[in-house]
Amino acid sequence: MFFKAPEILTLVASASKFLFRFFIIVFVFSQSVIGQGLEEIQQLCADLTPTNKSLALQAGYDLDQLCGNLQSEKILKKAQSSIPVIPRETVSSVEKLSKTVAPLTSAEIGDLPVDTDLKPFGYGLFANAPTTYAPSDGVPVSGDYLLGPGDSLDILFFGKVNNAFSLEINREGFVDFPELGPVGLAGLTYAEAKEMLRTRISAQIIGTQVSISMGTLRSMQIFVLGEAFKPGAYTVSSLSTITHALISSGGVSDIGSLRNIQLKRQGKTVSVLDLYDLLMLGDITHDLRLQAADVIFIPTVGKLVSIGGEVLRPAIYELKGDESAADLVALAGGLGPKAFAQSSKLQRVNATGFLTVFDLNLETSRDQEFQLRGGDHLSIGAITEYKKDIVTLSGAVRHEGDVAWRKELRIIDVIPSPKKLMPDADLSQVVLVREIANKPDISVSIINLEKALDDHFSDDNVLLHSRDEIIIFSRYENRAETLAPFVDQLKRQSDVLEVAKLVSSGGEVRNSGKYPLAPGMTVEDLIKISGGLLESGYALTAEISGLDLTDPEQARSTIQVIDLQSAMGRLLAPSDHIEFRKMPDFKEAETISLEGEFVFPGTYFIEKGETLSSVVLRAGGVTDQAFVDGVVFLRESLRLREEAQLERLSRLIEEQQAASQLKELNSDARALQSEALDFEAISRVLTDVEATGRLVIRFSDIMNRSAEDPILRRNDRLLMPTLTQEVTVIGEVHQPMSHFFDKTASQMDYINRSGGFKITADKGQAYVVRASGEAVSKRRGLRNLFGSRSIKIIAGDTIVVPLDQDSKKLRGLPFLAEVSQIIYQLSLGAAAVNALNNN
Repeated sequence: MFFKAPEILTLVASASKFLFRFFIIVFVFSQSVIGQGLEEIQQLCADLTPTNKSLALQAGYDLDQLCGNLQSEKILKKAQSSIPVIPRETVSSVEKLSKTVAPLTSAEIGDLPVDTDLKPFGYGLFANAPTTYAPSDGVPVSGDYLLGPGDSLDILFFGKVNNAFSLEINREGFVDFPELGPVGLAGLTYAEAKEMLRTRISAQIIGTQVSISMGTLRSMQIFVLGEAFKPGAYTVSSLSTITHALISSGGVSDIGSLRNIQLKRQGKTVSVLDLYDLLMLGDITHDLRLQAADVIFIPTVGKLVSIGGEVLRPAIYELKGDESAADLVALAGGLGPKAFAQSSKLQRVNATGFLTVFDLNLETSRDQEFQLRGGDHLSIGAITEYKKDIVTLSGAVRHEGDVAWRKELRIIDVIPSPKKLMPDADLSQVVLVREIANKPDISVSIINLEKALDDHFSDDNVLLHSRDEIIIFSRYENRAETLAPFVDQLKRQSDVLEVAKLVSSGGEVRNSGKYPLAPGMTVEDLIKISGGLLESGYALTAEISGLDLTDPEQARSTIQVIDLQSAMGRLLAPSDHIEFRKMPDFKEAETISLEGEFVFPGTYFIEKGETLSSVVLRAGGVTDQAFVDGVVFLRESLRLREEAQLERLSRLIEEQQAASQLKELNSDARALQSEALDFEAISRVLTDVEATGRLVIRFSDIMNRSAEDPILRRNDRLLMPTLTQEVTVIGEVHQPMSHFFDKTASQMDYINRSGGFKITADKGQAYVVRASGEAVSKRRGLRNLFGSRSIKIIAGDTIVVPLDQDSKKLRGLPFLAEVSQIIYQLSLGAAAVNALNNN
């Protein structure tokens, strides 16, 4: 409840100094509860007189209700306080424990399986270490709690007398009870004391009822010794038991026993606590309440054994007595759902110091009673993944998986209708893989499921065996890949001088490859399981070859051309191979592309041997804007060749760069650094250059029939650009650029307009690349000893100024001129293609 200042001042004007002080403290407390203020208010509540209560009631305040609320606040504050915990680093250290107390769980001896991740059971109970060892006040008090000096009771009178106070039992065992006098409570239980006080108060203070609760409990000193986490003396609550004290003190150390914790009182052991009973059974029978000066002694851990494998709680366990293998399994929570008790192994160090193994069948009473020793490790085996009494269904089915097998089970029982199959399932070629009894070998047969569904009495409705596998093919899958594991198995199981039961197909079938030879398999079956003939397949004849190994001295092969129409029912023999021929003159439709300034550009189908001019005429010829001298002809085979050439040059540069790094240390460091930079620059350029596959042709001469007419190939491209008026200068000039065509300008004029030659330019080897891709250089001869004829420049030309191979800078790079030449040529082709694509 919150009070307003004007109300308090009005009350103060008519109240005594005591009541004024009371209201001021209550007002402060309503804003923020302060420890000292709470104690003072409680004392005021205890000292209230009927006059004080009457004055407060006249002011509109019920002091009995206020004092009751203060008591509730005090109890809530106590309930909210708790002892914080922090992780305890030393508990359950697998490495430490495996080296110290469980060497068998980590020793790498031979090839025996070892459970390296096992942890000691039960130590997780002490996984948190308390930050303080102060006694806890929040423990519930039962009715049989024995009161003694130091305990306090919280008393609340209500009714005729309203009062609240806390009384502490003094050293003589008495409390000074208001209006009752001294009352002896020591030696009484909490329930007895409450009943006795209620009786006396109701008899001596008429009209008053009482509420009694435990206040502060007395504290006492006990000792936690032995293999404790923090051995020493501890102050604990009088309600504390052995487990309370252990947890409050941090528990046992990593080598402390959990099953032999002793409570000593006046030199005698009064109880032995087995924490396994508490953790596994919830049994607290031996968890006695402590008394002052008690000693909790923790001995070192006893005999340790470990258990792993298929149990519910694999761990390291401490033995208490003469436990058996069955007892250890029970400690581990029992066997897991996949445990195979008949296959259990116990590892033990024998008397000579060597590791030995015992095979145990834990389904027999004799092995269940097998006595354990310290250091033993029991491993429970798991059931195998080997399946029995099943039939496996896979492939183009709606629900793959295993089906229960029974006697007289047939294939139509597993697949009763096509509804269980995918729409693209091939019912004519169903493969049945069967394990041969008492052998690791398999046999493969082919079933016509369509016949089996139509006629339940047909031979194709086969009787199934346990572990049969039925494979349903899709009409579009690669069946050779699906059957590859079974083909490998048939290869492995063939004996010496025995041909593996395999056949193969090649040539014009959809899925050529090796296939299992099924009993009664024919040429037709091989065609079907290979997916059938392709469109290009020749259906009249095929070539069949075989291998005969009956003669141990010499293998014989046979080759025969067969008539497919009459040989469909021919039985195949092991190692037979049928090569299905391609239909004569069969060729898939081939196309080329005409792009740019054609009357009807687009994609055109071509016939075998058709020429370029023929397709151009079919396309209506070229437009008035066509630049016929700049036509670009691209071919895929040439592009691949150019890519190979670029890769060769890249390898040469890498080799040259590696050689330069091995030069003598006294070489010119600056020259080496400059040379390395040149290599890096060339490498970057080669990476950016794109192979185009350009073939230089003379389009006008071809159309005029004065030049050879190229025979077209699949995916050829003919790109016709628009008229151009540029002349481009590239290479070793100061400013490579394009210039507007000038009829009066010479080759040297254009070079000068681009800044002139660089110092690395080979001035005498400059050449011109026409728009058609043809390179033209200056002609030299006796008539030109004193000069050379200048090349006539026309629109669309590119003037190329190459590198000077004799330049001092390039003497260490003998192939750089070749690289630059190729880069220039490919760059020009790529530029022409890009220009046409952009238009």
